[in-house]
Amino acid sequence: MKLFQSFIAALILAVMPLTAFAQLTVPQGGTGQTSFTADQILYGVSSLRLGSEAAFTYDPDTNTLTAGTGAFTSLSVGSVSNTELGYLDGVTSAIQTQLNAKQATLGNDSITADMLVSTGQTDEYCLSYEATGDTLEWKDCSAGSGDNVSVDGGAVVDPDFVSTGDIDFVNTTNTITANINTGAIVNADVNASAAIAYSKLNLAGGIIETDLDADVAATDGDFLQYDSTGTNFTWRSAAETASDLGLVIGTNVQAYDADLTTYAGIAPSANVQSLLGAADYAAMRTQLGLVIGTNVQAYDADLTTYAGITPSANTQTFLGAADYAAMRTQLSLGSLALLNTINNGNWSGTDLSVANGGTGVSTLTDGGVLIGNGTGALVATAVLTNGQLLIGDGTTDPTVATLTQGTGMTITNGAGSITLATTLGTSIAAAEIDNDTITHAQIDDSDQASTMCVYIEDPTDADDLKSIWANKTANDFLLTELWAESDQTVALDLQVDDGTPADVNGTDITPAAGEAEDTSLSGDTTVAAGEELDLAITSVAGTPTWVSICWTGNWVD
Repeated sequence: MKLFQSFIAALILAVMPLTAFAQLTVPQGGTGQTSFTADQILYGVSSLRLGSEAAFTYDPDTNTLTAGTGAFTSLSVGSVSNTELGYLDGVTSAIQTQLNAKQATLGNDSITADMLVSTGQTDEYCLSYEATGDTLEWKDCSAGSGDNVSVDGGAVVDPDFVSTGDIDFVNTTNTITANINTGAIVNADVNASAAIAYSKLNLAGGIIETDLDADVAATDGDFLQYDSTGTNFTWRSAAETASDLGLVIGTNVQAYDADLTTYAGIAPSANVQSLLGAADYAAMRTQLGLVIGTNVQAYDADLTTYAGITPSANTQTFLGAADYAAMRTQLSLGSLALLNTINNGNWSGTDLSVANGGTGVSTLTDGGVLIGNGTGALVATAVLTNGQLLIGDGTTDPTVATLTQGTGMTITNGAGSITLATTLGTSIAAAEIDNDTITHAQIDDSDQASTMCVYIEDPTDADDLKSIWANKTANDFLLTELWAESDQTVALDLQVDDGTPADVNGTDITPAAGEAEDTSLSGDTTVAAGEELDLAITSVAGTPTWVSICWTGNWVD
């Protein structure tokens, strides 16, 4: 796989364009040059390369703009004619400097006759532009009509060059603003503090919309780039220009490498040319005999894992075996390794131990019960006789034993069966119960519930009856419920008398010409062995002729 990858990489390098050894021409997206002179403007020299010149020269006679050995014709901006552009002929120094010098001489009363085209002006005369002679002349402007120039206190006010030829000069800011919107220079500001701030030159086939403001000052090595959005030129660094042209080394074009020179000297063979002419990558793989899944192994993450495993000496010996028999021998595999199934006829080994999933024995007692023996061989009991059972003791192996019948019981053992029967019949007679065979503790407390009642005639609030019931057994009696009834209202309660009487209910139970019941007793509810119950009447209402009270409880073991 790695050899194939190296081959493909070498193949690609061999056939790719070697831009590091020949300059990219203009059709290839390049410049056809390896360097340019700093601070010069680029122009097309031929269809293959660009040139650079520091300056351009315009010849109005031949209507050409010359840059070095190149020539550009039909220079114009809007409707400005080549003849009008020729008016700049003879300019030998900065126009701004000359204008500033002239401005300094145009103070109040400083205009002399020598400065004018015609003389004889009087008050209310204005300086007027005459298109016929292309001159400025003094003209009577008192009527306020015609082409004129406004002069305020000897100073030129509000200069505005328009298509009609009107001219206004402003002395306030030492500024001349000219607009000629039918051609020539458009929107040119000239003042004492700056050079030409903004100009447009529409040169057919040449430079369009140069922007030379101070905010786009160039640095060494910058290139002038045209911006159609702002219709001007901007300065771009070498790195920015390379990025604009898609020529960033290492990103768009191949960086120089001496090895690529070597590959460039290798002429591709017919097979390589056929390979490069393939319609797609699948066709290329087919020509190379590299169809994935047919000629080469398709990628699988597991193969990556295996590739990271260094084979041991044993593995190498195993892989180098002449045949399968040799491999089995190296792995110490006997004849069983060739079998699909193992049956009794194949097996010739010793008894398979319990630790290996066997029984540890080769024979078992027919009808015996198997008993586990830890990691040792299984143990089989003898065949059990009728009525025998395995009885465990919780510690050692179970024991074979038979059931023993007791009083009132019979046991009948059969083949695979045991029948238990009672000789007591369907009921237990008194003669069948021995003394003390059934104890009080063997009877559930709920089965020992008992209820007692006391009836009293003409009860009064002074009645305090002692020992209406006594517990003469050896067990406690737990009271669970009180019930009372009277023909009038009587408030009363039971008290456990152990020397200090204590209420059973906690609050009096009060039947009012009827019944009253309480099952939530909150007082002393236990009448211990040897204790008594008292009855205390707290109050009566009216003249009751009788009252009765009952209590229910359980004997407690």
